[in-house]
Amino acid sequence: MKNKSIIHVLFSVAIFFSCSTNKNIAQQNTDLTSLKFIAEPATDWANLFYRKHGWFGADGIFSIPLNGIDTAGATNPETMLLFSDTMLGDIVNDSLKPGYLMIHNSVALLKDNEPAESNIHFYWDTINGKPIGLFTPNTPSPNQ
Repeated sequence: MKNKSIIHVLFSVAIFFSCSTNKNIAQQNTDLTSLKFIAEPATDWANLFYRKHGWFGADGIFSIPLNGIDTAGATNPETMLLFSDTMLGDIVNDSLKPGYLMIHNSVALLKDNEPAESNIHFYWDTINGKPIGLFTPNTPSPNQ
């Protein structure tokens, strides 16, 4: 019983210190008027996704560094980009050409940390030559 009481006290102290804040840090972060930064488009990165043939758009993007390091400033030799609904086809003079379609998902592999056209490649699956998503959900019908 005595050991349980010591554990409870240590646990309570740990909770207290994990929830408390350092006053100096809190005071330094409250002056929001002194923040100075500029946000602007990264057109070199955006242009990697401006395409007119094959993969030309998707939503639901998620990125996974394949070396497992996901911190600011990390160098990743390869990153996998997962997309949900994906558009495939051709665009000529800013118009979709007949035959375009939407598949459920696609993937891109981005090599290095440089926004070079040669560093990104898009992938999807096919059945009998017809594009389909790489991942097919296998869930039961909601009526079952």
